[in-house]
Order: sequence, then C-alpha cells, then structure tokens
Amino acid sequence: MINKKDLTNLISLAGIHGSNALFPLVVFPYLFLMLNENEFSVIVVSESIVLYILAICLYSFDISGVKDIVANIQNKKLDKVGEIYWSIFLVRILIFFPLSALVLFIAFVFFETHLYIILLWLMFPLGMILQSNYYFQATETNIKLSLLIFIARVSSCILIYIFIKESGSSLMATGFLAGSFMASGLASIGYVIYSLGVKRDYFKFDNIMTELKKGRAIFIGNFSVSLFRGSNILILSVVSNPLAVSIYSLAEKIVKSLQALSRPLNELAFPKIVKGINSSNVKSDAPKIIWNNTRHQILIMLLLIPVFIGGLHLILYYNVWDKLDTYIVNLITIMVFAIFFGIANFMYGSVGLNVLGFHRYYALAISAAGAISLLSSVALSYAFHEIGASVSFVLGEALLFTFFYVKYRRIGSENHV
Repeated sequence: MINKKDLTNLISLAGIHGSNALFPLVVFPYLFLMLNENEFSVIVVSESIVLYILAICLYSFDISGVKDIVANIQNKKLDKVGEIYWSIFLVRILIFFPLSALVLFIAFVFFETHLYIILLWLMFPLGMILQSNYYFQATETNIKLSLLIFIARVSSCILIYIFIKESGSSLMATGFLAGSFMASGLASIGYVIYSLGVKRDYFKFDNIMTELKKGRAIFIGNFSVSLFRGSNILILSVVSNPLAVSIYSLAEKIVKSLQALSRPLNELAFPKIVKGINSSNVKSDAPKIIWNNTRHQILIMLLLIPVFIGGLHLILYYNVWDKLDTYIVNLITIMVFAIFFGIANFMYGSVGLNVLGFHRYYALAISAAGAISLLSSVALSYAFHEIGASVSFVLGEALLFTFFYVKYRRIGSENHV
C-alpha cells in the first residue's frame, strides 16, 4: 500500500518527468514544422553534442549522490548531506567550464555554422548542474522542484509558439529551449541555498578528490551509455543527410518522451532499493528486491505503449498533423521496444549493480555494449539511414540488458554454492 509521502513524491516526480517528457513532444514537432530541415538538423545535432558535455559533467553523482545522501540521512548525519551536495556541485562546475571552452573552440575551427547554436545550448547542461535532481530525489522532497520545472517548461513553450513563426529563427528557438533549463536550474539552486545553507567547511579539496575517485567506474559506465544512446544523430549527420537526421531525431524525441513517463516510478523506487539491499545481508535477495520495484513500470508501459501507438495512427487517419506520416510512426514502433530494456537496465544496472558494489562490472558491461552499439550504428545508419539508426537504438539496450542478466545469474549461483 502506497503511503502519503510516497504518493506525494510520486506525483512530484511525475510532474518533473511529465514536464520534461511533454516539453520536446510539444516543442520539437512544432519547430520541425516551422523551420527548414537544415536549421532543424543543426539544432538537434548541436543538442546531441552538448548532451555529451552534460553526461561528463553529471559524472556519477546522479547514482552515487543519491546513495550517499540516503545513507547519511539514515544515519542522521545531516551535516554530511550539505558537504556531499556542495562537493558534487563544485566538481560539476569545475568540469563544465573547461569542457565547454574546448567544445566551443572545436566548433569555431571545424563547425562554425553550429557555433552560436552550441553556445546557446550550453545553458542546458549548466541548468541541469544547477538543478541537482539527485538531491531532491535522495531527500524525497520533489514537490518544489516539480513546480519550478513545470513553470519553466510551460513558459518556454509559450514563448516558442508566440515568437517562432518561420525559418531563420533557429537561434531564438534554441535560446528558448535551453533557457528553460537554465531558469529551472537557477530557481532550484536558490531553493537549496535557502534550505540547506552554505558553509565554508563544505568546500574541501579532499572531499572533491574523494567524490571523483569514488565515482570513476560509474562515470565510465554512464558516459558509455551516452555514447550509444546519444550517438545516432551525430552518426547520421556524418553518413546520411539532413532530412534523415530530422526524421530520426523527431522519432527519437517522441520515444524518449514516452520513456520519460516511467522515470517517476524509477526514481521513487531508487531510495527504496538502496534501503532494501543495505538491509539484506544476502546478495541473492537483490534481484527480487529490484524486481518488486520494477514490475510496475513494465506493466504500465505494456498498457501505455499500444494506446500511444494507436493514438498516432488516429492522428494519421484524421490528418491532424501534416508532418507526421506512416514512415515516422513506423520508426517509432521499432524504437519503443527499447523502452522496456531501458527500464530494466536502469533498475538492475545503474541502481542494482552499483548498490551491490559491482562498479567495475557495470562500467565494463556498458563500455562493451557502447562500443559494439557504436559500430553497429555506423554500419546500419550508413546502409539503411534512419531505419538503421532506429534498429541500432533498440539493439544497444537489448545487448546491455543481456550483460546485466548474465551478472545476476552469476550472483544467484555464487550464493547457492
């Protein structure tokens, strides 16, 4: 039976991810309609580039930060929570600025047409750093963050619909898109400063180095995930054409928006899995603990996806949206299978293996899956363009799940010897 606190957090997380899921679903199809295919392609390719910056800057802290803060709250070491938060914040900022400068220099030398779009998109990773979702998730106080994000995303949508009416508006569109994340980030860190406070003792070099060393393996894994989950658009931009990039990116945005609907339950379950595994002395209990917190997401998506695909076909039948055709819906139908693997990979991999302490295996599994997926994406995208990229999108998640499944089989056999 779900209690009042869990229900509040679930609604709050649904608000956070619902806003983030609906935002691209409402905005990108509109921009696809308003801008020409070259402008739209530059926007989505530039976004893919800054997503790598975000993946590096987030490091491993969306996993390790939750784990550490939950543990210190359980042990009633509340001063330690502030120390962890500000150490993580400083590490991310110290990574962000040099990395952003490097990317801008490379763009200036080799991709000058993308330079100003990338510069504006940098508000996105910086905003996410300031937003610090993991802190609200770990403390199970998501309601205020939910409201801030909702207001920022709705405001951005309104501005885009008012001011973006024709091609040639790609800079303004990008400013509104990325500015939404910057606005919610600034508001979020303002709230954290008000509620948590800032002390000089929180900023210690030793703490920063400890956080960096502790999260290395998880970071390698998380960055490898970004390689195969976010590389298809970049690969298509090299081996195909702007039209293929635009079509594929629109289908991917829609699928990722649908995928985001499962994340509130993922994040609600995360602290509970940490507590459950920490309370058990037997590692073989972990799969059962994780499955009990995963099956609801799987069931919900099994019910939701057919309704969603059916809704797209109704839109086609009644010609509600001119730019949506059977071809794009077919790409989406292929890619939705990745959602189920993605849910399982987060729960059993990002959460389960890291809580169990199998950081090295987690990193190796994702690195291997990422490398194989990257090669297959190049081959499939070159041969079959956006269809190949869509198939690769699913294969990467399926391969990663296979690696995680093998590890849990071994955990079970080791505990029964």
